[in-house]
Amino acid sequence: MQPDEIITSAYTLALYLAQRHPEIKTVYVIGEEGITHELGLVGIKTRGGPTEDLTKIHRHDLDEISPQEDVQAVVVGFDVNINYRKLTQAHLNLTRIKNCLFFATNDDTTYPAQGILYPGTGSLLASLITSTNMKPVVVGKPNLPTIEAMDTKYQLNPQTTCMVGDRLDTDIQFGRKAKYHTLLVLTGIDRASGCYSRTKLSCKASRPKQMLGHCRSKYSRNGSLIASPT
Repeated sequence: MQPDEIITSAYTLALYLAQRHPEIKTVYVIGEEGITHELGLVGIKTRGGPTEDLTKIHRHDLDEISPQEDVQAVVVGFDVNINYRKLTQAHLNLTRIKNCLFFATNDDTTYPAQGILYPGTGSLLASLITSTNMKPVVVGKPNLPTIEAMDTKYQLNPQTTCMVGDRLDTDIQFGRKAKYHTLLVLTGIDRASGCYSRTKLSCKASRPKQMLGHCRSKYSRNGSLIASPT
């Protein structure tokens, strides 16, 4: 697989800002190198990111943080080095700078790694949504900007495209919004134990067309499926 065959939420964000908000020249980033790299490729300067605002702060020193007047938007992505200084800087930029915009790469509530679920970008976002009373524009799955980015880059035919994923509220909703075929793999976030009850009770938008036990199982080799919920 080549790099130009991969679309990330950071790529989608950079494309979205370049196309929809050409007036934005500088953003404050809570997130990692992938975001700052993609923004740099479209000519957007970044503050914050993976190399700034890493030092601990005490409550009596909060007044040393002030709005960054050159910042026109705050961008939040996954950040394992999240801290109170970063949240405070983002909060002040959003609430003290006139017309400062708010974006997020995704709002996944959890982040899976080594078989364990950890807090995801959505969990980090929650504190800023609460403190600012603002809702970000989320560009990642299952939202329209990612569908538009894929259409622009690949011109995919929905009739011959299948979205494979392990999460109902992002992967499968994305596939259904894009009118792709959808395939839920039951080895990730949404496993067989909870899938049937959730899909039965949820709206059709998050219900997979088909499900597989495991990408490397006999089901993927011989083409037979565990179930077809729709």
